[in-house]
Amino acid sequence: MACTLSTHIHKILVWHSGTTIAIDGHPVPPTGDHRVLKTLSDYRAYLVAFVPDMLPGHGYDTQRIFDAVVVEARESITGCDSISSRCEKLVMAVLPSKSSCTILKPGGRLGRELRGVPEEQRWKVLADFWAEFILFLAPSSNVEIHTEKLATGGEFMTHLWALLTHAGILGRPSTTDGARGNNGLFEGSKHYGLKRTASTFAGVIGLG
Repeated sequence: MACTLSTHIHKILVWHSGTTIAIDGHPVPPTGDHRVLKTLSDYRAYLVAFVPDMLPGHGYDTQRIFDAVVVEARESITGCDSISSRCEKLVMAVLPSKSSCTILKPGGRLGRELRGVPEEQRWKVLADFWAEFILFLAPSSNVEIHTEKLATGGEFMTHLWALLTHAGILGRPSTTDGARGNNGLFEGSKHYGLKRTASTFAGVIGLG
């Protein structure tokens, strides 16, 4: 049974898990693609956990998905006392494709595939992916949450939303115009003309 990531929140959490595994054991430099990908990945996970109303869908649904992942993590990586040990357990716990879909197991598989990519190329494709994905998700009709955040300085997502709104981009591109293969893993890529397309990314990490 193929694992379909049914919402953007599922995609964020799977990719955050895979990214965390892919960079484990590699010190993050102050600049460059490695720094960019970690910062953007961590920021997306932060929004899921603490500012769900800034993401697509209803905030309640986002919270429900996040809570389910927390429960799954407690059951799957119990006894692990470090990030590295948790990453290794997730990689080793990857199940065959016929197994039921979760968040952490696809994330573990993605992380394992990414580890097989040479480091510089790995940082590049992940930095490009997260940059494309955050731009894809930034347009929003939830003016209230962005107005509220602007009053206190604004989230990074709010500033992106404001810039895109000023440029006349008021909504997310139709998913029928983008990449829909790979069970939605790459949806959101190539809408804003960044260098790496979804199909190239799929080929690089072996999920195409």
